[in-house]
Amino acid sequence: MLKAKKRLMILLSMFLVFSIVGCGEKRPTFEPLNINVDGTEILLGQSTLQTFIDAGYRVTLDKSLEEDIAGEAMPTMTYDVAAYVSKDNSIVGMVSFLNNTKNTIPLEECIVNEYEIVYKDPSWSGSYDTDNILVDNVNLKGMKLEDVKKAFEEKMEDYKEFTNPDGSVAIISFDINKVYMSVSFDYETKEVRTVEMKVFLSHFE
Repeated sequence: MLKAKKRLMILLSMFLVFSIVGCGEKRPTFEPLNINVDGTEILLGQSTLQTFIDAGYRVTLDKSLEEDIAGEAMPTMTYDVAAYVSKDNSIVGMVSFLNNTKNTIPLEECIVNEYEIVYKDPSWSGSYDTDNILVDNVNLKGMKLEDVKKAFEEKMEDYKEFTNPDGSVAIISFDINKVYMSVSFDYETKEVRTVEMKVFLSHFE
């Protein structure tokens, strides 16, 4: 498992290098997005995986929560795609992280640049604990489309909607200070199902 991930990290590191140094143009700035995970403040695009660990969470590289990041290192200019943050065997979020330095560093020191909240996942029987997560001081659990729009209307940049075959909105996506957000809705209840937040690689020096 780790060997496969390391091969993937090497391939993705090439993409990160091109993203960071490729075109030489001025890159867009962003404001780290505040995510409060049951009292733990995470600044997306700035906080490291160590922030979770210091707050008593476990960070693993597999959904079964067995493959701990302890002792693992990230090569220079590398981007990884998946880790799971949990406490008491319940997942509070899925994250991606990167090393945008010129040195190899422990995974714990990598910057969290993506965070995904799952409120409903019928395809998995495991446990999620995502009831007490605030995104920019907003708890999206149980919200419907208009609730989301109202909650972020003052900060939301132009948004896009993607619809189901019946015309109902399946996903709404928008930016908040250059941080991308995608909110999906359950087809039956129309309530928020998942929230994905991402700081794109091109934003990092």
